[in-house]
Amino acid sequence: MEGALEGFFTPRELASASGWPEKTIRSLIAANELRHLKLKQRFFVPAGALEEFIERKMVVPKPRGRSSPEVSS
Repeated sequence: MEGALEGFFTPRELASASGWPEKTIRSLIAANELRHLKLKQRFFVPAGALEEFIERKMVVPKPRGRSSPEVSS
């Protein structure tokens, strides 16, 4: 069975590998924010799912339109 799940992590394994709290990983799974596989009562997260989540949630700031001050003579 382990070979069939190669490339998948349990929430505990993903938490250990990523440094994120296991509770956060499980919360993301429960909210369907993180791609996962559910087999009976066990959850497995595919490799790359956390990176995909981060990419989706990444906020890219818009460049601020700076107008140059007008010079009066």
